[in-house]
Amino acid sequence: MTNEDPYELRRAILAQLEAAYPASMPEESMLSVLKLCGFEVDGAELKRQCQYLCERGFVRFVSSKISPSQTRTRITPEGVDYIQCGGF
Repeated sequence: MTNEDPYELRRAILAQLEAAYPASMPEESMLSVLKLCGFEVDGAELKRQCQYLCERGFVRFVSSKISPSQTRTRITPEGVDYIQCGGF
């Protein structure tokens, strides 16, 4: 659990996924970037926020082609539009 502002955390998640677009990112890489940006977040909180963004249609979960058991996160076109129009 973390005490980070969920809106800022979600924006940071979407921003890094937009930078990686059209590629997807594994959880470990996303956590590393968030921590480098100063967020105190753990894997459970990242999953919770990504699930919220998925339910809103801004991200989706995809299986890795190399390792199908590993789930990666990818921004959707709706997510790209949202972050580019300054929705946050």
